[in-house]
Amino acid sequence: MASKRKDEILKTALDLFNEKGASEVTTNHIAKAMQISPGNLYYHFGSKEEIIAAILEQMVEAWDPIYEIDVSQSFGLEGLEASIRHSFQLIWKYRFFYREVPLLLSRDSNLKERYFAIRDQRLEQQVAFARKLAAAGALQLPEDDNEVRQIFTIAWLIADSWLAYQELENVEIDKAIESGVQLTITLYRPYLSSQ
Repeated sequence: MASKRKDEILKTALDLFNEKGASEVTTNHIAKAMQISPGNLYYHFGSKEEIIAAILEQMVEAWDPIYEIDVSQSFGLEGLEASIRHSFQLIWKYRFFYREVPLLLSRDSNLKERYFAIRDQRLEQQVAFARKLAAAGALQLPEDDNEVRQIFTIAWLIADSWLAYQELENVEIDKAIESGVQLTITLYRPYLSSQ
Protein backbone atom coordinates (compact mmCIF):
# COMPACT_ATOMS: atom_id res chain seq x y z
CA MET A 1 0.00 0.00 0.00
CA ALA A 2 2.79 2.45 0.91
CA SER A 3 4.51 1.89 -2.43
CA LYS A 4 1.24 2.42 -4.30
CA ARG A 5 0.62 5.68 -2.43
CA LYS A 6 4.17 6.85 -3.20
CA ASP A 7 3.60 6.13 -6.89
CA GLU A 8 0.32 8.08 -6.76
CA ILE A 9 2.09 11.03 -5.12
CA LEU A 10 4.81 10.99 -7.77
CA LYS A 11 2.29 10.81 -10.61
CA THR A 12 0.21 13.66 -9.18
CA ALA A 13 3.34 15.75 -8.56
CA LEU A 14 4.61 15.10 -12.09
CA ASP A 15 1.26 16.18 -13.57
CA LEU A 16 1.19 19.35 -11.47
CA PHE A 17 4.86 20.17 -12.12
CA ASN A 18 4.33 19.74 -15.87
CA GLU A 19 1.21 21.89 -15.81
CA LYS A 20 2.28 24.70 -13.47
CA GLY A 21 6.04 24.34 -12.97
CA ALA A 22 7.74 22.82 -9.95
CA SER A 23 8.54 26.23 -8.49
CA GLU A 24 4.80 27.06 -8.39
CA VAL A 25 3.68 23.78 -6.78
CA THR A 26 3.96 23.05 -3.06
CA THR A 27 3.49 19.80 -1.19
CA ASN A 28 0.16 21.23 -0.01
CA HIS A 29 -0.95 21.57 -3.65
CA ILE A 30 0.00 17.94 -4.27
CA ALA A 31 -1.83 16.74 -1.15
CA LYS A 32 -4.91 18.79 -2.07
CA ALA A 33 -4.94 17.39 -5.63
CA MET A 34 -4.81 13.88 -4.16
CA GLN A 35 -7.40 14.68 -1.50
CA ILE A 36 -5.07 13.53 1.28
CA SER A 37 -3.71 15.37 4.28
CA PRO A 38 -0.28 17.02 4.07
CA GLY A 39 0.74 14.71 6.92
CA ASN A 40 -0.10 11.68 4.81
CA LEU A 41 2.09 13.05 2.03
CA TYR A 42 4.92 13.80 4.47
CA TYR A 43 4.76 10.21 5.71
CA HIS A 44 6.01 9.18 2.25
CA PHE A 45 8.14 12.20 1.26
CA GLY A 46 9.66 14.68 3.68
CA SER A 47 9.79 17.54 1.17
CA LYS A 48 9.14 18.62 -2.38
CA GLU A 49 12.87 18.14 -3.03
CA GLU A 50 12.51 14.45 -2.13
CA ILE A 51 9.63 14.16 -4.58
CA ILE A 52 11.66 15.77 -7.36
CA ALA A 53 14.62 13.49 -6.58
CA ALA A 54 12.32 10.45 -6.77
CA ILE A 55 10.96 11.66 -10.12
CA LEU A 56 14.55 11.99 -11.36
CA GLU A 57 15.13 8.34 -10.45
CA GLN A 58 11.96 7.42 -12.37
CA MET A 59 13.41 9.26 -15.36
CA VAL A 60 16.64 7.30 -15.11
CA GLU A 61 14.72 4.01 -15.02
CA ALA A 62 12.59 5.07 -17.98
CA TRP A 63 15.74 5.74 -20.03
CA ASP A 64 17.51 2.51 -19.07
CA PRO A 65 15.99 0.36 -21.86
CA ILE A 66 17.47 2.64 -24.52
CA TYR A 67 20.94 1.72 -23.29
CA GLU A 68 20.13 -1.99 -23.19
CA ILE A 69 19.23 -2.41 -26.88
CA ASP A 70 20.68 -5.54 -28.43
CA VAL A 71 22.76 -4.40 -31.39
CA SER A 72 23.95 -7.89 -32.28
CA GLN A 73 20.90 -8.09 -34.51
CA SER A 74 20.27 -5.73 -37.39
CA PHE A 75 20.16 -2.21 -35.98
CA GLY A 76 19.94 0.46 -38.62
CA LEU A 77 18.43 3.85 -39.16
CA GLU A 78 14.94 2.71 -38.08
CA GLY A 79 16.25 1.40 -34.76
CA LEU A 80 18.23 4.58 -34.18
CA GLU A 81 15.21 6.73 -34.97
CA ALA A 82 13.03 4.66 -32.62
CA SER A 83 15.54 5.11 -29.78
CA ILE A 84 15.79 8.84 -30.36
CA ARG A 85 11.99 9.14 -30.63
CA HIS A 86 11.62 7.34 -27.28
CA SER A 87 14.08 9.81 -25.75
CA PHE A 88 12.10 12.82 -26.94
CA GLN A 89 8.87 11.23 -25.71
CA LEU A 90 10.46 10.89 -22.28
CA ILE A 91 11.64 14.49 -22.35
CA TRP A 92 8.02 15.48 -22.99
CA LYS A 93 6.75 13.21 -20.21
CA TYR A 94 9.18 14.82 -17.72
CA ARG A 95 9.10 18.27 -19.32
CA PHE A 96 9.01 20.26 -16.08
CA PHE A 97 12.52 19.04 -15.32
CA TYR A 98 13.88 20.22 -18.66
CA ARG A 99 12.12 23.56 -18.34
CA GLU A 100 13.55 24.18 -14.88
CA VAL A 101 16.76 22.17 -14.62
CA PRO A 102 19.10 25.13 -13.86
CA LEU A 103 16.77 26.42 -11.13
CA LEU A 104 16.13 22.96 -9.66
CA LEU A 105 19.85 22.18 -9.51
CA SER A 106 20.72 25.56 -8.03
CA ARG A 107 18.25 24.98 -5.18
CA ASP A 108 19.25 21.41 -4.28
CA SER A 109 22.92 20.43 -4.09
CA ASN A 110 22.07 16.72 -3.72
CA LEU A 111 19.93 16.82 -6.86
CA LYS A 112 22.70 18.68 -8.68
CA GLU A 113 25.29 16.09 -7.70
CA ARG A 114 23.01 13.22 -8.76
CA TYR A 115 22.09 14.91 -12.05
CA PHE A 116 25.72 15.42 -13.06
CA ALA A 117 26.60 11.85 -12.08
CA ILE A 118 23.75 10.60 -14.26
CA ARG A 119 24.73 12.87 -17.14
CA ASP A 120 28.34 11.73 -17.03
CA GLN A 121 27.30 8.06 -16.82
CA ARG A 122 24.86 8.45 -19.73
CA LEU A 123 27.46 10.14 -21.92
CA GLU A 124 29.84 7.24 -21.29
CA GLN A 125 27.02 4.77 -22.02
CA GLN A 126 26.28 6.59 -25.26
CA VAL A 127 29.93 6.32 -26.33
CA ALA A 128 29.95 2.60 -25.46
CA PHE A 129 26.63 2.10 -27.30
CA ALA A 130 27.99 3.93 -30.36
CA ARG A 131 31.09 1.73 -30.29
CA LYS A 132 28.82 -1.36 -30.29
CA LEU A 133 26.93 0.06 -33.27
CA ALA A 134 30.22 0.72 -35.03
CA ALA A 135 31.36 -2.85 -34.33
CA ALA A 136 28.06 -4.10 -35.77
CA GLY A 137 28.63 -2.00 -38.90
CA ALA A 138 25.82 0.51 -38.29
CA LEU A 139 28.08 3.51 -37.58
CA GLN A 140 31.47 4.75 -38.72
CA LEU A 141 32.94 6.69 -35.84
CA PRO A 142 36.14 8.60 -35.21
CA GLU A 143 38.73 6.56 -33.34
CA ASP A 144 39.18 9.22 -30.66
CA ASP A 145 36.70 8.71 -27.80
CA ASN A 146 36.89 12.43 -26.93
CA GLU A 147 35.63 13.30 -30.41
CA VAL A 148 32.84 10.73 -30.05
CA ARG A 149 32.00 12.22 -26.64
CA GLN A 150 31.74 15.66 -28.27
CA ILE A 151 29.22 14.32 -30.81
CA PHE A 152 27.06 12.97 -27.99
CA THR A 153 27.49 16.14 -25.95
CA ILE A 154 26.05 18.05 -28.91
CA ALA A 155 23.17 15.55 -29.07
CA TRP A 156 22.62 16.09 -25.32
CA LEU A 157 22.53 19.87 -25.84
CA ILE A 158 19.99 19.44 -28.64
CA ALA A 159 17.80 17.30 -26.39
CA ASP A 160 18.11 19.66 -23.42
CA SER A 161 17.11 22.75 -25.42
CA TRP A 162 14.65 21.04 -27.79
CA LEU A 163 11.65 21.52 -25.50
CA ALA A 164 12.13 25.27 -25.04
CA TYR A 165 12.59 25.73 -28.78
CA GLN A 166 9.46 23.73 -29.63
CA GLU A 167 7.32 25.44 -27.02
CA LEU A 168 8.35 28.86 -28.34
CA GLU A 169 7.36 27.68 -31.82
CA ASN A 170 4.06 26.35 -30.42
CA VAL A 171 4.34 23.14 -32.42
CA GLU A 172 2.02 20.18 -31.82
CA ILE A 173 3.90 17.65 -29.68
CA ASP A 174 3.93 14.75 -32.17
CA LYS A 175 5.37 17.02 -34.86
CA ALA A 176 7.82 18.47 -32.33
CA ILE A 177 9.05 14.99 -31.41
CA GLU A 178 9.56 14.08 -35.08
CA SER A 179 11.40 17.35 -35.59
CA GLY A 180 13.71 16.47 -32.68
CA VAL A 181 14.31 12.99 -34.12
CA GLN A 182 15.22 14.38 -37.54
CA LEU A 183 17.43 17.09 -36.04
CA THR A 184 19.38 14.47 -34.10
CA ILE A 185 19.59 12.15 -37.13
CA THR A 186 21.06 15.07 -39.07
CA LEU A 187 23.82 15.27 -36.46
CA TYR A 188 24.49 11.52 -36.74
CA ARG A 189 24.08 11.26 -40.54
CA PRO A 190 27.79 11.70 -41.41
CA TYR A 191 28.53 8.70 -39.16
CA LEU A 192 25.80 6.36 -40.39
CA SER A 193 26.98 3.35 -42.30
CA SER A 194 25.77 3.02 -45.89
CA GLN A 195 24.69 -0.57 -45.09
